[in-house]
Amino acid sequence: MAALNNDPVMVKFLLSRGASPNVSRLRGTPLEKAALSSSIPIISALLNAGGKLEGSAAFSIAAANGRIDVLEVLLDRGADINKVPNPDLMLNQTDFDEVKNGLCAAAERGNSDVVRFLLKRGADVSVKDGKGITALGIARINSHESYVALLFLDVGFMSSV
Repeated sequence: MAALNNDPVMVKFLLSRGASPNVSRLRGTPLEKAALSSSIPIISALLNAGGKLEGSAAFSIAAANGRIDVLEVLLDRGADINKVPNPDLMLNQTDFDEVKNGLCAAAERGNSDVVRFLLKRGADVSVKDGKGITALGIARINSHESYVALLFLDVGFMSSV
């Protein structure tokens, strides 16, 4: 809860007392909660304490919510830009159909800044979500197709979509 409430003092205190950065509650792990609304120092503290990126939806959550600052930290710490979270490893994921990589999550929300950022950082436009749909397909379903397609063109990826 301290991560969700963006309370760095409490997060650091809890971690120093042995709290696990990977414990899952009803709404996900501390890292997943932090990816939504917390400051970079909280993200870093959780990662430094052993917060796991593998199987986590933190990257997709950050992408869906426009958290480019968090995406940069996660990428710098080894997150796979194209990874579709594995629901078997995720403590918070119950529906495989909802599993999306960062690019698909951003395209679903029509988040142009994140789509552009991920494309420039090397996101693979052919990666599909849990339903087998690419980011452009997801954008189309959510009425963001023309805007996302323009971003793909702008970054030079349209020929591979």
